[in-house]
Amino acid sequence: MNAASAEIDDRKGPRQARQKRVLARELRDRDILLSLVAHDLRNPFSVLISGAGFLAEHCADLPHEELVSLLKGLKRQAEKSHQLCEELLTWSKGRSGTLVPILEDLALDPLIDRILASQADSARSRSILISRRGASGLSAFSDRWMLEACLRNLLANAVKFSPRGGTVRVCVSPSAEDVVIEVRDSGPGLSEAEIELLFRSEVEPSRITAGGSAKGTGLGLILCHDFMRRLGASIEASSRPGEGATFSIRIPTGRSLSSSSVPRTR
Repeated sequence: MNAASAEIDDRKGPRQARQKRVLARELRDRDILLSLVAHDLRNPFSVLISGAGFLAEHCADLPHEELVSLLKGLKRQAEKSHQLCEELLTWSKGRSGTLVPILEDLALDPLIDRILASQADSARSRSILISRRGASGLSAFSDRWMLEACLRNLLANAVKFSPRGGTVRVCVSPSAEDVVIEVRDSGPGLSEAEIELLFRSEVEPSRITAGGSAKGTGLGLILCHDFMRRLGASIEASSRPGEGATFSIRIPTGRSLSSSSVPRTR
């Protein structure tokens, strides 16, 4: 009886270890999902709070036309925030607590247009010009939600770190087997030491700075790096202090993805 029990325990050991690993991975993915939702919603709600505060203090002194314009802008921002919230919740529910990429052929033009529109009000409020350059009509084989989350974060950061009246450029270019999307800001730039820390999850997020000014947590960049890794893509940063920063993601096209690189689930 004791021998039989011991044999059963031996068989249970590896199975229980696998179950613990699966549970740990699911808990980690759930935490990433929650972090992403919180991170992506923080910026639009900050814009709403700032705009509402300005109106509360100055509405009595504003000309009627300007007041109407500001209220319409807040309404647009509220609608975008609501849409983003709905999309993030739908996305997270569809993941069932996991972050396995759902890959499909993506037309990049409408995807990038949505990202640019999501930051238009924020950029306009600080007189920052966002421009798009490079090739059009390109596509990639990727996960739409992961890719949009990454680009949305990069563009939001570029607007946040650029000075009032600055410029942000989004450049798209094809290579032999990849599509490269670059987001360039006109901010204070980053030192080599800061770039080394950007995508390292073991670094305390509050230590991520820009030009010596702690203006962001760096959590979004860590999530971007994780998403790109899951997609078989890459992300990198280049910068010099005082000269802005460029963040580049390199997305494999359908031709360069092998069946063994990342799961093709749909």
